[in-house]
Amino acid sequence: MFRQTPIQKIDPRTVAEQNSNKTLEDATKGKRQSTVEPVLGTLTQFLGLRKVNIIGIAQANKVMHMSAVAYNVKKYLKFTKNNQRAVLC
Repeated sequence: MFRQTPIQKIDPRTVAEQNSNKTLEDATKGKRQSTVEPVLGTLTQFLGLRKVNIIGIAQANKVMHMSAVAYNVKKYLKFTKNNQRAVLC
C-alpha cells in the first residue's frame, strides 16, 4: 500500500530548464502532483476521508492534520518494521 521511495529534492526550475517546452508552472504542477496527490488519494481511498462532516474551515483543517498524522504514523510503523527485519537477518 505504501511505497518506500527515497526523498528526492527536485527543483522545479531545473526541470523547466531541462524540458524547454515546459514552463516553471508546469514543472511546479508536476512536482505537486507527484508528492501531494498520492497522499490525498490514499487518505480518500484507504483511510476513509471521503467526506468531512465538520462545519468551518478551522475544524476541517484539524481533520486534515489528524488524517496526515495517521498517514505518517502508519507509514513510519511500516518503515520501522521493515528496518527491524533487516537488522535481525
